[in-house]
Amino acid sequence: MPTPSVPRWKRTLDQALRLARPGLDFQSSAGVDDLERLRSLCHELVADLPAAQRHVIGVTLLHARDRRDIQHLRAQLFDAIAHQLGERTARERLRRLDEALAG
Repeated sequence: MPTPSVPRWKRTLDQALRLARPGLDFQSSAGVDDLERLRSLCHELVADLPAAQRHVIGVTLLHARDRRDIQHLRAQLFDAIAHQLGERTARERLRRLDEALAG
């Protein structure tokens, strides 16, 4: 018996998400690519922080659904970077995120 193109667990998860969040439009591939680009940028910004902080931020990024969620994460990123590397470094790094969010 051939396997379906989309695994059963993925179809089940998609159905559960639709039930949990009615009215949610699944993003186009362009929106998904943009979100992944922003997630990658955020991972780059915190790459030299301690593993525990990177993990917390990584989990939060994993749950981000759109650009707005990444924007709301900005304060957490700033605090983590400023705490470890200083406020000036945090401002410089988050400038890259601000440019990516504006574009």
